Amino acid sequence: MLFRVLSAAFLALPLHAAAQRQAAVVPAEIQAFGGAQYGDLYTGATVYEGDFTGDGAPDALAFIFRLMGAGGNGVITEAQLFTRVEGRLVHSGTVEGMEAGFPQRIHSWQIGRIEIEMLVYLQGDAKCCPMGRQIYSIIPPG
Repeated sequence: MLFRVLSAAFLALPLHAAAQRQAAVVPAEIQAFGGAQYGDLYTGATVYEGDFTGDGAPDALAFIFRLMGAGGNGVITEAQLFTRVEGRLVHSGTVEGMEAGFPQRIHSWQIGRIEIEMLVYLQGDAKCCPMGRQIYSIIPPG
């Protein structure tokens, strides 16, 4: 199932500090998903946990990192949603419409909506160093 970004707002200034819900360790279900989807190209994930379905159990927004392919050093970031079902994280969809970027912090996490700040490339940025900041609003399933 695909989910689209509700909106994306460009930030000219850094955000105020917001509560982070970043997982200390990537859950086994997400590691297994990355490995199954991308094999040797899978390089890891950044995972944010919180209840977005309203059932009281921590669900997850995972940014999966994979190499572009053999012979290159580029990394592709994909946002994936996981819902907790009977204690296990189950893949519930891919977030479409997010530009390549790097997750920085949760701006807002509510039941039915996640807002996350990403570093994104601006015109003229070096490949190593995106300087733009953008907030993406995601409407999870449920």
